[in-house]
Amino acid sequence: MDFTLILMIGIWVIMGLGLSIWAGSLWKGYRPFGEMADHLIAVVVSILTGLGDWFILPALIDVSDLVKFIAGILEPAAAVLLVLWVLRKIKPQQEA
Repeated sequence: MDFTLILMIGIWVIMGLGLSIWAGSLWKGYRPFGEMADHLIAVVVSILTGLGDWFILPALIDVSDLVKFIAGILEPAAAVLLVLWVLRKIKPQQEA
């Protein structure tokens, strides 16, 4: 395995955890499936989206390493926030 890919996987894990923590405060602490589920979902989405950018994007179009790196950082972050937001819309908070 390439060292850059190992480094990127580490970045995606840290990014997923950080965004799942931030999402709790962004959406006022409401976590419909619990905190651990938020963390797990965010890390999995971040890694899968990042791997897609890392391997599929260069196969589709000719991109430089810089573009691949930028896409590997920005798109997983956007995907994590989108998925966590959709989860909150699917299971809305119960009114007391």
